[in-house]
Amino acid sequence: MKCKEIEKELIAYYYKETEPSMDAEISKHLEDCEMCATSWKKLKMTLNAVEVKELEMPGAFWNKYLGRVYWKIKNRKAQKRFFTSRLVPVTAGVLTLLLVVFGGLRLYESRQEDAFISSNYEILRGLDVYQNLEVLQHLEEIEAMHRA
Repeated sequence: MKCKEIEKELIAYYYKETEPSMDAEISKHLEDCEMCATSWKKLKMTLNAVEVKELEMPGAFWNKYLGRVYWKIKNRKAQKRFFTSRLVPVTAGVLTLLLVVFGGLRLYESRQEDAFISSNYEILRGLDVYQNLEVLQHLEEIEAMHRA
């Protein structure tokens, strides 16, 4: 193997996470290559210096910790129930108010439109007749355009 490939595997080699065949190859290379052996020594010193040992916590600590976790979970559920119990009626009230306002507005516009049509019915009916007459007068021109 080349030096660059060995360097990539050194951390896994340190933690004994490489295959046995790879271990043998890396060991052989470190014996033969002074530069890689120096890198290996430096890496080993660094990793040994920063190695963190797991702390053993007493059972009382974990009991207190779990108690706090359960307390937070319980209070969070209570907060959610508080907001849900208050938020749903308020939201329903706002939606009802909006429906009443916009529904009333639409009803008002509809009644105004009906009133306009009923008060101007004769004029509007005359417009329909006039438009129909205009189409009939220009029927020959329309047919000629369709034939072309």
